[in-house]
Amino acid sequence: MGVLEYCAGKELFQLLVRNEDARSVVEEWVARRIETDLRIRKAKTRGYRVIETTDILFANYVRTHYRDCKVNIKKI
Repeated sequence: MGVLEYCAGKELFQLLVRNEDARSVVEEWVARRIETDLRIRKAKTRGYRVIETTDILFANYVRTHYRDCKVNIKKI
């Protein structure tokens, strides 16, 4: 499977980050002018937020810069 074939599918990336990190993730999203939606909600785990996006590159950026970030991928 090539990269283009992988990117053609619709996937929702759910990133679990600490409350302190959620603000800097949003600031980075605004600074990069990413044209996909970003949704933030409270997580069931106390002290964490869930950030949802469909942009694979931005999800990878968050995963690499916040090592304790957990990722869940859903097909949509």
